[in-house]
Amino acid sequence: FIDINKCQALLEALDNKLDVLD
Repeated sequence: FIDINKCQALLEALDNKLDVLD
């Protein structure tokens, strides 16, 4: 079972990291 909220939070955190790197 995958926690959708946790997955969404990870995606947002990853997106923020990409924005910083870019």
